[in-house]
Amino acid sequence: MKRNEFLSKLGIGAAVVCTGGLVAACSSGSNAPTPDPKPGPGAAGGDIPFSIDISSLANVGSNTTKNGVLIGRINAANAASSFIALQASCTHEGTTLTFDAANQRLHCNNHQSNFGFNGSVINGPNTGGNVSALKKYAVTLSGTTLTISNT
Repeated sequence: MKRNEFLSKLGIGAAVVCTGGLVAACSSGSNAPTPDPKPGPGAAGGDIPFSIDISSLANVGSNTTKNGVLIGRINAANAASSFIALQASCTHEGTTLTFDAANQRLHCNNHQSNFGFNGSVINGPNTGGNVSALKKYAVTLSGTTLTISNT
């Protein structure tokens, strides 16, 4: 067998093997994991529990997001009950929620879903579909340190 003939057959064989692998990988029956379109709390790579200083939440209506958790101040008193900690993303499609202290809700600007400060669903998306309650986190306060942990 000549060198050119050998290389030609080798190239065709490699192409067949690669094509077969691509077809198998792209088949609809693939068992490959698919990413969750709705990342939950902690999905940003952070750990729970975690702590923050309440100086960043000095006023009623102040809020921040850390490690996939939205923390908001709902009362002026320096007590754990003056703060909420809820999943920061909508359970419909994972959109980041907006803290709306005036209406006592978390709002999804994408499809207009709303959630109460206890995580309950007020209304679902305007496009149809379903949402579930937001994950709620335990909040403890020691001095000016607010600790967020799983309930």
